[in-house]
Amino acid sequence: MRRGWVLAAALCCASCALFRPEPDDATRLAEWQAQASSLRGLMFKRSVELRWVDEVQMKDVLVEEAGHDLEPARVEPQRDALAALGALAPDTDLVVEILALYSSQTAGIYSPKRHTLFVNRSKMGGLQSYVTGPIVVHELTHALQDQNFPDVLDLMLGLEHEDDVGRALSGTIEGDATVTMLGAFAGANPETKRLEVAEHLRDEMLKQLDDPESEFGRAPRLLAVSLLFPYAYGTVIAAQRWDEAGNAGLDSELIDPPLATLHILRPQTRGAVEFVRLPAAALERAGAGCTVDYTNVAGAVLLRVLFEKSLPPAERDALLDGWRGDRYAKLACGDRWELVWLTRWSSRESAQRFASAYGALAPEIAARTPLSGPAEIVVRDRTALVVTPGVRAQADALLRGAEIRSYARFVDWVADQCFPDNACPSRDPVQRAHIELRKKFFAFASGVAPE
Repeated sequence: MRRGWVLAAALCCASCALFRPEPDDATRLAEWQAQASSLRGLMFKRSVELRWVDEVQMKDVLVEEAGHDLEPARVEPQRDALAALGALAPDTDLVVEILALYSSQTAGIYSPKRHTLFVNRSKMGGLQSYVTGPIVVHELTHALQDQNFPDVLDLMLGLEHEDDVGRALSGTIEGDATVTMLGAFAGANPETKRLEVAEHLRDEMLKQLDDPESEFGRAPRLLAVSLLFPYAYGTVIAAQRWDEAGNAGLDSELIDPPLATLHILRPQTRGAVEFVRLPAAALERAGAGCTVDYTNVAGAVLLRVLFEKSLPPAERDALLDGWRGDRYAKLACGDRWELVWLTRWSSRESAQRFASAYGALAPEIAARTPLSGPAEIVVRDRTALVVTPGVRAQADALLRGAEIRSYARFVDWVADQCFPDNACPSRDPVQRAHIELRKKFFAFASGVAPE
């Protein structure tokens, strides 16, 4: 029975306009809602809508849900920054690759904006009668999360320049929904421990990354790993919480979720995370005609992809275990790029380990990108600062001017307004307007340009 769970769950978990509604949809939806509510121990506070789509229509849904996030003006700086780090090929068409991979794998998606779940019937094949209910329960669990823990979804959808936190939130949210979904399969025993199933599911899903014939094996590695990460690893964490405390354990993760992907990839490392604000003045002095066109946090998932070929698994895991925080900025200087990447580690030894590993990759990264040259890594105590030749002269100013704050819990970071941002994102348009005003005031009062 475990094998059946794993195969069906793998199909469902690749998820997370329209066929005409069927006459019994309202009845079936009511039954599925009752099942999701019972399994997850949460109540629906408002109605949701169910719409059926095919693969082409699902792509349209994904584009609409992404909104301006897929516009070239936003995607191209992100692509170039990831290439400057060495995590993505510089000629990657990120929009095409994202839509190709996600639309090919998405069995369902819940839209918090429209309070609607879209289910891709064309992905179910011969297992339709077995997996339709669990897929719908998975997406309905997202509706329950949205209605009972709205701040978590708002942050996941609204955070900018915080990809590592966003991925960690996605792992929490998708793991919760997947563990709940496991209880929706026919014959599932509600008392069954789910960790063993979750670990087997993780292993089966990760095999797809190394299958050159799979969609994941053909996709850019960072995209493939980022898509699988929430389901493969988030489900294991959620299963542990479920086995320990049932729905109360799942609730606790949504109330105070992990602050970093490291805490999901390597749960034994869960501790304080250091968030970094790079000094705007030092970045502006990088050179005439240079502008900071993208900034973000790499985190453990990106680091794992970056070093998976150059380091043996044990050395790579040891490096990841030492990560405590980072922030990078990619600068556009005419035809050349510059990179600033301030990383924080548990010890000077960990910082030096990163410096040696990344230094070995730097010449190759520079050779395939418009970077001004191979990066140099400056180590000062627990900090390793990556700088390319055009900004090397600013290394001391960057190290002196960087502001670093440590947070032991997610709720502490949110209470500090999601530093280094000046206000956590909100879905409410009026509150968003207030946030933007506060950012402008902060920039005016402090002389620091808001990110």
